[in-house]
Amino acid sequence: MIRRSIITLLAAIVITLCHARELVVVGSDDGLPVVGATLLSGSGHILGITDRKGIVAHPPTSTYPLTLRSMGYEVFTIAEPMDTVVLNAVEYALPEVSVTAAERPFRRVVWYAREYSTGTTGVDTMQLYSEYMLESFFTDRKTKGFHSSDRVLSEKAVKRYARISGVNRPDSIFMPRESDDISILAWGATFCTLPEGKTEETQAIRAGASTDSIAGKYGIDKVFHKGGDRYTVITDRLSSHKSHSWSPALFKLFGMTIDIENYDSTFCFQQNDSATYDLYDMLYSSVNLNILARGKVFKWLFGSSEPMRMNAYIELYPIEITSHSLEEYRELRKAGTEMEFRLPSLTLPEIPAAAALRQQITSTAE
Repeated sequence: MIRRSIITLLAAIVITLCHARELVVVGSDDGLPVVGATLLSGSGHILGITDRKGIVAHPPTSTYPLTLRSMGYEVFTIAEPMDTVVLNAVEYALPEVSVTAAERPFRRVVWYAREYSTGTTGVDTMQLYSEYMLESFFTDRKTKGFHSSDRVLSEKAVKRYARISGVNRPDSIFMPRESDDISILAWGATFCTLPEGKTEETQAIRAGASTDSIAGKYGIDKVFHKGGDRYTVITDRLSSHKSHSWSPALFKLFGMTIDIENYDSTFCFQQNDSATYDLYDMLYSSVNLNILARGKVFKWLFGSSEPMRMNAYIELYPIEITSHSLEEYRELRKAGTEMEFRLPSLTLPEIPAAAALRQQITSTAE
């Protein structure tokens, strides 16, 4: 009897510990799991990302308070260990779109993006907070004179704020240049993708379901969610890779071998009656990245014999869409001038650690 009681007690402890290592995140609007929510430490380091069940591993208690961040929901602060977090949904309004005339078929989109990235080696811990103004062009139909390469996001202004701490060096903060080693943590527009054509609601969603999914080759490829005033598409861009890891050959050629172990992108559109969405309906997009950088260049740059673990979370917001004639489009392409920073009204608040880093560096520079 005593032995059975001990076994029961041990089992209860094990179960409790297992549950304590998991945090479940759901939305207030429908109670469904929030996929791709980013968990950050009080110092701004990315600790994990919720999976398809809305679950993320619990970090050690010494890292509290924590921040949970997911586009479409209010930022949530976790002051102590808990099993479940309910994120409050927020409502958005689309940016202004100019009236389109037939003789003005070229569209210019101005974007604002922010990126939180961290890197850890055997000797250093790095944080990089970046802000971007971006530009892209598109046409609603095949139009003579349009350069398809202009669909790709182009950087027009960049601000970066960095912190490096290590075992054998003092804590340092600064605004890095593009050529500084730490800027290698900034993926910026490299992994941001834009909607391609039109996105239609799935049959299950049209029939009344609030969520649906499509299987990929080795896992769930896309998760669709319709709730509140939003239609969201979350894509696992590694679902076609057997090991759920991708090592781009291009990086290997330059001695910068990386293993991308998590690459999720989210598009959020404002709902409409047509159940079909495109760039005009886009509210925002986000990207979550988890990368193991094991190439010799990374080890040389950062003086470490061990691979570097990189995490990045990127938010992308359209600010405005304007229509232009062929002549105006050509002039805009040639301009190449740096943009002034503009924040759309629907941006989430900054991560506290990132905001503090920016303010500290800015005040020091002044």
